[in-house]
Amino acid sequence: MPFKVRKRDDWTEQSLYEYAVGALGRRMRTVAELKRLMRQRVEKSELGDALIELVVRRLKDHGYLNDTDYAATYTSLRRDNEKFGRMRVITELKTRGVHGDIIEKTVGAAYEGVNEEKQAREFLHRKRLRELHRLKAHRRCPPHRRQGSHLRLFPHSKVSHRSGVPKMHLRSRRAFAT
Repeated sequence: MPFKVRKRDDWTEQSLYEYAVGALGRRMRTVAELKRLMRQRVEKSELGDALIELVVRRLKDHGYLNDTDYAATYTSLRRDNEKFGRMRVITELKTRGVHGDIIEKTVGAAYEGVNEEKQAREFLHRKRLRELHRLKAHRRCPPHRRQGSHLRLFPHSKVSHRSGVPKMHLRSRRAFAT
């Protein structure tokens, strides 16, 4: 359960601006993401909405907030590093609140000369390598250190493997070994 953010009544434009710059310093964000963050901090009122709009306008004027640059950077990183296809990048940008026209322009330009079949094969190859490395690491780990190995010490125990709670019979709901 996420923790609740305490809303303060004493937010000024300057303090909200500093909060927004700090949030942008941690990671790039879209206008919609930043507005969502600031709405959690400011009380719901016309004054709060006006403060948020003032801060967003100020950030745009200073060049700290730009959805077009965000979409271009995000698209190129996902295309080159993660080997994601066009449709996945489009859906992720939509969930982050980027406007459809911006998405269409930036993704179209980024994936103009990309062979998506080759990219999909590279993605699957990387995914299989990751699974292979995980299996090899599991084999290198001594059996007494593997996850769930403590349950092998008590094979007839009344404790469930996943939750650590007694197993329940479905009909009578009484705990006993099954």
